[in-house]
Amino acid sequence: MALIDRSTELDTLDSAIAGCLSGNSRIVFVEGPAGCGKSEFIESIAERAEGLGATLLRAVGSPRERSVPLGALRQLIASAPAETLPQMAPAEPASLVRVEAMQEFCAALHRLSATTPVLVCVDDLQHVDDPTLQYLLCAARRTRSARILLVLAESLHEHASDSVFSTELLRLPHFERVRLERLDRSGVAELAAI
Repeated sequence: MALIDRSTELDTLDSAIAGCLSGNSRIVFVEGPAGCGKSEFIESIAERAEGLGATLLRAVGSPRERSVPLGALRQLIASAPAETLPQMAPAEPASLVRVEAMQEFCAALHRLSATTPVLVCVDDLQHVDDPTLQYLLCAARRTRSARILLVLAESLHEHASDSVFSTELLRLPHFERVRLERLDRSGVAELAAI
């Protein structure tokens, strides 16, 4: 997959992948307007990381599933190798996010990262349910000593409803923001020529 006019941004993500492979975890927050290629960008990073031997966990937020408690977390768990991450109880209510369950999930992520680097990709974060955001924040806080790279993508004009989530991410020292812009005229011409 060829991305047009994204070399600086790809260099940032390649550096984050290299850091993850060597044990220096990172959190990369990809943001940009609708239609700028965030999903393709994440897909490119996922392919690069998998090519280097990383385990890929992925989820995509959906407006229809925004009210489904732990829906995006279940997607991450379903994409993991069998028996590596704890299963979520189907009847767990949205208002009840147990600290013990979050800690168990984070511990399982750490165990998985001891055997293989782990790339966690969540696209359309603005549509992810609040309980999953709490799990992701817990994981983000506890990834510094693990081979885990969190890549989270959000539309610039549709922020996640939980402003605490974004603020807490910004405070983490291993956090980095990547801003994607729409292609300029030359980029559009290059894309049209493909």
